[in-house]
Amino acid sequence: SIFIFLSNTGGNDISSTTFKHWKSGKKRESLTFLDLDHVLSTNAYNELGGLQNADVIDKSLVDVFVPFLPLEKTHVKKCISREFERRKTEALDKIEKAQETEKSNIFLPKWNEEDVQSLADKLTYMPPDSKIFSKTGCKKVSQLIDHFLEDQQGFQW
Repeated sequence: SIFIFLSNTGGNDISSTTFKHWKSGKKRESLTFLDLDHVLSTNAYNELGGLQNADVIDKSLVDVFVPFLPLEKTHVKKCISREFERRKTEALDKIEKAQETEKSNIFLPKWNEEDVQSLADKLTYMPPDSKIFSKTGCKKVSQLIDHFLEDQQGFQW
Protein backbone atom coordinates (compact mmCIF):
# COMPACT_ATOMS: atom_id res chain seq x y z
CA SER A 1 0.00 0.00 0.00
CA ILE A 2 1.03 3.55 -0.64
CA PHE A 3 -0.12 6.34 1.61
CA ILE A 4 0.40 10.01 0.83
CA PHE A 5 0.20 12.53 3.66
CA LEU A 6 -0.01 16.20 2.72
CA SER A 7 1.13 18.53 5.42
CA ASN A 8 2.64 21.94 6.07
CA THR A 9 4.98 20.28 8.54
CA GLY A 10 8.34 21.97 8.36
CA GLY A 11 6.98 24.72 6.13
CA ASN A 12 8.74 27.51 7.99
CA ASP A 13 12.04 25.64 7.99
CA ILE A 14 11.65 24.73 4.31
CA SER A 15 11.06 28.41 3.51
CA SER A 16 14.00 29.43 5.67
CA THR A 17 16.32 26.89 4.02
CA THR A 18 15.11 27.92 0.56
CA PHE A 19 15.66 31.60 1.40
CA LYS A 20 19.20 30.96 2.69
CA HIS A 21 19.90 29.00 -0.48
CA TRP A 22 18.61 31.92 -2.59
CA LYS A 23 20.52 34.47 -0.50
CA SER A 24 23.76 32.60 -1.18
CA GLY A 25 23.19 33.24 -4.90
CA LYS A 26 21.77 29.85 -5.81
CA LYS A 27 18.53 29.22 -7.67
CA ARG A 28 15.58 27.60 -5.93
CA GLU A 29 15.62 24.84 -8.57
CA SER A 30 19.14 23.81 -7.57
CA LEU A 31 18.00 22.67 -4.11
CA THR A 32 18.24 18.92 -3.81
CA PHE A 33 16.33 16.38 -1.81
CA LEU A 34 19.37 15.99 0.44
CA ASP A 35 19.36 19.74 1.21
CA LEU A 36 15.94 19.36 2.82
CA ASP A 37 15.74 15.74 3.97
CA HIS A 38 16.98 16.40 7.51
CA VAL A 39 14.70 19.44 7.90
CA LEU A 40 11.68 17.43 6.78
CA SER A 41 12.31 14.28 8.78
CA THR A 42 13.12 16.19 11.98
CA ASN A 43 10.04 18.39 11.68
CA ALA A 44 7.74 15.52 10.74
CA TYR A 45 8.36 13.87 14.07
CA ASN A 46 8.91 16.85 16.36
CA GLU A 47 6.75 19.72 15.07
CA LEU A 48 3.56 20.30 17.06
CA GLY A 49 0.51 18.86 15.30
CA GLY A 50 0.49 16.79 12.13
CA LEU A 51 2.54 13.63 12.57
CA GLN A 52 4.16 14.60 15.86
CA ASN A 53 5.30 11.45 17.68
CA ALA A 54 3.26 9.30 15.26
CA ASP A 55 4.00 5.57 15.14
CA VAL A 56 4.24 5.72 11.35
CA ILE A 57 7.27 8.01 11.76
CA ASP A 58 8.64 6.33 14.90
CA LYS A 59 8.67 2.93 13.20
CA SER A 60 10.31 4.31 10.04
CA LEU A 61 7.33 3.44 7.85
CA VAL A 62 7.73 6.62 5.81
CA ASP A 63 10.13 6.10 2.93
CA VAL A 64 10.40 9.67 1.72
CA PHE A 65 9.32 13.19 2.59
CA VAL A 66 8.70 15.40 -0.44
CA PRO A 67 9.03 19.14 0.22
CA PHE A 68 6.76 21.73 -1.32
CA LEU A 69 9.10 24.63 -2.00
CA PRO A 70 7.85 28.20 -1.88
CA LEU A 71 7.12 29.75 -5.27
CA GLU A 72 8.88 32.84 -6.58
CA LYS A 73 7.04 35.58 -8.48
CA THR A 74 8.19 34.08 -11.80
CA HIS A 75 6.39 30.84 -10.90
CA VAL A 76 3.26 32.74 -9.88
CA LYS A 77 3.28 34.62 -13.18
CA LYS A 78 3.39 31.27 -15.00
CA CYS A 79 0.38 30.12 -12.99
CA ILE A 80 -1.50 33.31 -13.92
CA SER A 81 -0.66 32.91 -17.62
CA ARG A 82 -1.68 29.25 -17.58
CA GLU A 83 -5.00 30.08 -15.91
CA PHE A 84 -5.72 32.75 -18.51
CA GLU A 85 -4.84 30.27 -21.27
CA ARG A 86 -7.06 27.61 -19.68
CA ARG A 87 -9.99 30.02 -19.61
CA LYS A 88 -9.35 31.11 -23.20
CA THR A 89 -9.25 27.48 -24.37
CA GLU A 90 -12.46 26.76 -22.46
CA ALA A 91 -14.18 29.75 -24.08
CA LEU A 92 -12.94 28.79 -27.57
CA ASP A 93 -14.26 25.26 -27.07
CA LYS A 94 -17.66 26.69 -26.12
CA ILE A 95 -17.63 28.98 -29.16
CA GLU A 96 -16.78 26.06 -31.43
CA LYS A 97 -19.67 23.99 -30.10
CA ALA A 98 -22.20 26.82 -29.88
CA GLN A 99 -24.90 27.68 -32.36
CA GLU A 100 -24.22 30.84 -34.41
CA THR A 101 -26.77 32.84 -32.43
CA GLU A 102 -25.14 31.90 -29.10
CA LYS A 103 -21.52 32.62 -30.06
CA SER A 104 -21.69 36.35 -29.35
CA ASN A 105 -22.77 35.61 -25.76
CA ILE A 106 -19.61 33.65 -24.95
CA PHE A 107 -16.94 35.75 -23.28
CA LEU A 108 -13.38 35.36 -24.56
CA PRO A 109 -10.90 36.64 -21.93
CA LYS A 110 -8.22 39.09 -23.04
CA TRP A 111 -5.03 39.96 -21.19
CA ASN A 112 -1.42 40.99 -21.76
CA GLU A 113 1.90 40.68 -19.94
CA GLU A 114 1.26 43.89 -17.99
CA ASP A 115 -1.96 42.36 -16.64
CA VAL A 116 -0.07 39.23 -15.58
CA GLN A 117 2.55 41.37 -13.81
CA SER A 118 -0.11 43.52 -12.15
CA LEU A 119 -1.98 40.47 -10.84
CA ALA A 120 1.25 38.88 -9.57
CA ASP A 121 2.06 42.14 -7.76
CA LYS A 122 -1.25 41.95 -5.85
CA LEU A 123 -0.19 38.83 -3.98
CA THR A 124 1.77 38.83 -0.72
CA TYR A 125 5.42 37.85 -0.79
CA MET A 126 7.85 36.95 1.97
CA PRO A 127 10.07 37.63 3.77
CA PRO A 128 8.76 41.17 4.16
CA ASP A 129 12.11 42.86 3.54
CA SER A 130 12.95 41.06 0.28
CA LYS A 131 9.56 39.68 -0.93
CA ILE A 132 11.00 36.72 -2.83
CA PHE A 133 8.46 33.94 -2.25
CA SER A 134 4.69 33.97 -2.63
CA LYS A 135 3.01 33.50 0.72
CA THR A 136 0.12 31.54 -0.83
CA GLY A 137 1.80 30.09 -3.92
CA CYS A 138 -0.73 29.96 -6.75
CA LYS A 139 -3.77 29.26 -4.59
CA LYS A 140 -5.32 32.70 -5.12
CA VAL A 141 -4.67 33.00 -8.86
CA SER A 142 -8.12 31.86 -10.01
CA GLN A 143 -9.82 34.29 -7.66
CA LEU A 144 -7.52 37.14 -8.78
CA ILE A 145 -8.40 36.47 -12.40
CA ASP A 146 -12.12 36.37 -11.58
CA HIS A 147 -11.84 39.87 -10.09
CA PHE A 148 -9.68 41.08 -12.98
CA LEU A 149 -12.22 39.94 -15.55
CA GLU A 150 -15.08 41.46 -13.58
CA ASP A 151 -13.28 44.80 -13.14
CA GLN A 152 -11.47 45.14 -16.45
CA GLN A 153 -13.94 43.59 -18.83
CA GLY A 154 -17.32 43.90 -17.13
CA PHE A 155 -17.91 40.17 -17.01
CA GLN A 156 -19.07 38.04 -14.10
CA TRP A 157 -18.39 34.33 -13.91
